Amino acid sequence: MKKIELLKNFIAESDLIEGIEDDPDFVRKELRNGKIDGHVGAVLYLEKLAKSKNHLLSEEDIKKVQGMITAEQGINGQTLN
Repeated sequence: MKKIELLKNFIAESDLIEGIEDDPDFVRKELRNGKIDGHVGAVLYLEKLAKSKNHLLSEEDIKKVQGMITAEQGINGQTLN
């Protein structure tokens, strides 16, 4: 459970930098449910890659993660304005 709380806080603080306020309970639920897109999906994707001892983080991985995060932040940022 500590991992979920750490990831929840990381995602919420990262979004807050972009002016997006997250519902911590909703982010926690998305993490527990294994959401595959957006900021949660990106963090869980990186976690999966980190467990692979034979995988080196590639430029493609970074672009995928960045795209997942910015796509969701763009949507959430528009709804807040």
